Amino acid sequence: MSEKEPVNVWDVVVIGGGIAGASTAMRLLEANRQLRILILDRGDKPGLKIGESTVEVSSYFLGRTLNLTGYLSLEHITKQGLRFWFQNKDCTSLDDCSEIGPGYHVNLPSYQVDREKLDAEVLRRAMAEGAELWRPARVRNVELDPGGIQTVRVKLEAEELEVQARWVVDASGPARFLARQEGWVQPNVAHPVSSVWARYKGVTNWDDAKLRMRFPDYSRRCHGSRNTATNHILGDGGWSWWIFLESGEVSVGVVYDERIVRFPESVIGMEARMHYLLDTSPVAREMLEAAELVPDSVVYRGQVAYCSESIAGDGYIIVGDAAGFMDPFYSPGLDWAAFTTSAAVDLIGSELDTKPRKSRIEEINTVYLRSYRRWFAALYEDKYVYLGDFELMRTAFLSDLAGYYYGVVRPLYKEGDQGLLKPIFGHPSTVVPFLLIRAYHRRLVQMAKSRRARGVFGRHNQKHYVKIISYTLDWRLPVRMLWNLRLWFYLEITEGWRTWFKSVQEIAPADQLRRGK
Repeated sequence: MSEKEPVNVWDVVVIGGGIAGASTAMRLLEANRQLRILILDRGDKPGLKIGESTVEVSSYFLGRTLNLTGYLSLEHITKQGLRFWFQNKDCTSLDDCSEIGPGYHVNLPSYQVDREKLDAEVLRRAMAEGAELWRPARVRNVELDPGGIQTVRVKLEAEELEVQARWVVDASGPARFLARQEGWVQPNVAHPVSSVWARYKGVTNWDDAKLRMRFPDYSRRCHGSRNTATNHILGDGGWSWWIFLESGEVSVGVVYDERIVRFPESVIGMEARMHYLLDTSPVAREMLEAAELVPDSVVYRGQVAYCSESIAGDGYIIVGDAAGFMDPFYSPGLDWAAFTTSAAVDLIGSELDTKPRKSRIEEINTVYLRSYRRWFAALYEDKYVYLGDFELMRTAFLSDLAGYYYGVVRPLYKEGDQGLLKPIFGHPSTVVPFLLIRAYHRRLVQMAKSRRARGVFGRHNQKHYVKIISYTLDWRLPVRMLWNLRLWFYLEITEGWRTWFKSVQEIAPADQLRRGK
């Protein structure tokens, strides 16, 4: 582009047309229709993505903040909670495997979404509000000028262009454009977890009448829908998700800790790894008996956990997966997108804020990086060590769920969208719940290592069932929190004493990955 040619000048340039970028643009324009916002999207259309299962925060964000409740009800699946399955060497059929899940339907809304459709709809709404979209547009470089005008060099089809804006929002997802360019990416080496996922047709319906006839106990213990829950099959060092979509296809993915899971030399390629891990579970074998893999749907991502050491500056902010990702377990990705995009809308739209911008930027970097680190330490660090043990995971899940409802969901429904400016564990006031959750999490890790050493890991993975009663946002919530903690105290008394005065450090590889084990 020659110096004499006019430069495209915008208020905001958004890198990435997925849900994080499109929702940021949409919300900014809803607040101020005068803003000139350009969205640069790399692809011709949205593609397959993880993040198809929403939980209570992301569902609030999608339904109430983005006003998508009607659309979600018509075009996607209303989700019926989380459900977990466990097995050990004695389990040979679906009915043998231990189960945790709701007995009835849940109280608060959440959804199972086709991300390609959802992202396209949010982008359409952003454009209807006035955003301009360029695609396929490949960003070459971003020249940052703190407090000044940011310059973005982009290739639009065959043409090289230069655009300028006061603000750049990086919503480039796992590509992490700005963080990579500036050297801010921090791989989370404490969490060496990888994932492979795909789409299947013809997966057995979890509520199928044939299953009910073959396994009467399986049928009687759940009165809600298993098929529209997000089902998790948990193994030693890894797990798989099963998400039924409106199209009739099922998203299936495996996630595994590289320190624990070992593959035979004969298992070559990511698709082979996925099927090898799925084949270790009687539940997965039952579900996939007549299923077919959707062609070209297999996606692999190694080292899934990372964050950017800078989230915001005077002229840029990084949102969604571009700012960080921890793990697919508990579906935190869209929650993180809700929190970070809300920070972007607040920062860019706060020209009349009483706080100096520098102070607000420093606050965002402090609070959101603290949120990421505490969130990870409390819920995910070494979680795969005890993930495959029914008794230990029951203790963790019930307490995790109650803490999430009490500390995150309840304030959000009480405060409204302002609650989205308070990311999980981000503010100093959350230090006590953070320390509590991290404490029982670390103790369960040690107990799991001790169980492995004693050869009793997964001893209750056969024929046990825990029926979850859906939570409500009233006086019963703190009572249920305290009641759930009794499980931790019981474990400490009965076996935790083995590791009170010594720590079991090693993480042993899984030994139950053969078919039928």
